[in-house]
Amino acid sequence: MRVASASALGVVSVLAVLFTVVLGGGLARADVRGDATAAIGAFAADSGNAALLGGPTGTLRMVRGGGGASQTFERGTVYYSPDTGAQAVYGAIAARYRAVGGPAAIGYPTGGEQAVGDGRFSEFNGPEGAAIYWSPTTRASLLTGGVLRAWRASGGVTGPFGFPTSDTVNTGRADEADFAGPAGTHIAWSSTTGLETTPAELLASMPTMAVAADSTETISAAKPAPPAPAARSGWRKWWPWAVAAACVLVLLIVLVVLFRRGRGSRKPDDDAAPAPAAAGTPAAVAAPGGEAVVPVAGAAAADEPVAEPEPEPEPEPEEPPEPVLSEETALASSLVVTYAEDVDHGPRIAYENNALGADHAGGEDATRAWLHGAGAAETGGEG
Repeated sequence: MRVASASALGVVSVLAVLFTVVLGGGLARADVRGDATAAIGAFAADSGNAALLGGPTGTLRMVRGGGGASQTFERGTVYYSPDTGAQAVYGAIAARYRAVGGPAAIGYPTGGEQAVGDGRFSEFNGPEGAAIYWSPTTRASLLTGGVLRAWRASGGVTGPFGFPTSDTVNTGRADEADFAGPAGTHIAWSSTTGLETTPAELLASMPTMAVAADSTETISAAKPAPPAPAARSGWRKWWPWAVAAACVLVLLIVLVVLFRRGRGSRKPDDDAAPAPAAAGTPAAVAAPGGEAVVPVAGAAAADEPVAEPEPEPEPEPEEPPEPVLSEETALASSLVVTYAEDVDHGPRIAYENNALGADHAGGEDATRAWLHGAGAAETGGEG
């Protein structure tokens, strides 16, 4: 029973952990969805944003991984994450953003689309920094990492390199990107080989480019700070954990109930062998179900008939005592009388095994006297 209880405890514990993890993940995702719905709705309801976005063309969709959400509109897409709030990307920049992988590749937009020179750009919170630039004469292009940092240190779109004309790509030797000029057309950077420019003399005249490229801090273009995410009420912040805690508590209660039931239904012979019965104590007998039953003295089991006692045997009749004989009768009883057929004189009496000798009788033997004529004469006939 203890092994079964331990197994039940282990199964319930694993289920409790899995239930908590799954429930916590589901509640967290539902919480992000609720926050995203509210934030994107408020963003789209703003008059300035509504004029740029147009009407919605799709419903709210959770971004892969569950960290944020998005909703499409006629002229742009609004993205939401807890760290960046609701931000919109438009037109060619939005198309390039989706083409390079969206939030999974370079993070969420950290602010609205901004004007720069005769073009526009949007920044994203990727781990190494990322930005997409567009102008009427160049396509929308993505810059990342050390190339982005070095290019911004040179002056960005207003410096010698102008707008990018290609995405930052890794060629196996370094991260590289092309630019429209007017003075520079190429930047390559690697953490092992350092920074290179085309023409090379641009790097010599701008040593700050190499310092910025090797820095781990992203150099951001001047822009207004993104709006802070909407404040969440205390209940909206804590209700998923409250529900998870309540579920864990219920599982613990079920666990305790199962454990107590297991202890209550445990048989006495599960833990230790039964003690030997004391002298005079009736031994346990096996019931049909396999359980040991100890009979109780003076009482019978309720479901078994009472055994009838065996009748006592009747006493055998005593033999009658032997009669006590007189001495004469004892002597007479020792005589053996035989009768022989005598044709001439009739029956003849012979005494055998007589203490007085063969065919002898005592003088006072009335029987002999009678047999030999004395008695016959008195009675009037022969014996």
